[in-house]
Amino acid sequence: MALPALHRFTSPRSWAFGLIGIHEYLRRLSGDSLGNQMREMLIGRSMERFEESAHEDWRWFEEEVVVRQREARQRV
Repeated sequence: MALPALHRFTSPRSWAFGLIGIHEYLRRLSGDSLGNQMREMLIGRSMERFEESAHEDWRWFEEEVVVRQREARQRV
């Protein structure tokens, strides 16, 4: 199962893709406690990273933005 591996990821981008997968997974299996726990953990990490990196004129999870076309389309 790939879900526990998300715990070791350190990139906000990896967390975001993990959250997309977890969202789709929980649409079918909403009662899965591991899925729900992992979602909460990744949301918490993302919010902590945002609070560390963001300031008034820069609202992002990292100090710089790197966007790839395929990923940009996924987000939109």
